[in-house]
Amino acid sequence: WVSIRNVRQNKSGGGLTVRFEVANKNNGRGQAEGYVTVVLRGTRKGAPWVEAWPPARLSPLGRPENYRRGKAFAVRRYRTLKARFAIADKYLEQLEFVVYDRAGGLVMVRKVDVTIKQRKPRGR
Repeated sequence: WVSIRNVRQNKSGGGLTVRFEVANKNNGRGQAEGYVTVVLRGTRKGAPWVEAWPPARLSPLGRPENYRRGKAFAVRRYRTLKARFAIADKYLEQLEFVVYDRAGGLVMVRKVDVTIKQRKPRGR
């Protein structure tokens, strides 16, 4: 009943900005409501690293421990959202869009590779 589309990544300064649309797949019949969390995966100093937007505590699998910490949405057609992450000394690999319904049921996980230009970390 919902999709993530038009994902755009932009590097500015020391940060990564991700713009995306949460779209209602019911063609305007009723509202799609839920929560979305963007999880950024990569490495930092040779170790796996995970971060969420909006900031939230993550489980060992990289899922929000509390789905209500995600960005709430209610869309009849679509809504554009913007997530921001600090890059610093991290090597970014993948974005995951984790969508929950209002009751906390996992609806969808969409994975997108990070496409911005960055330097590969040196092996230690």
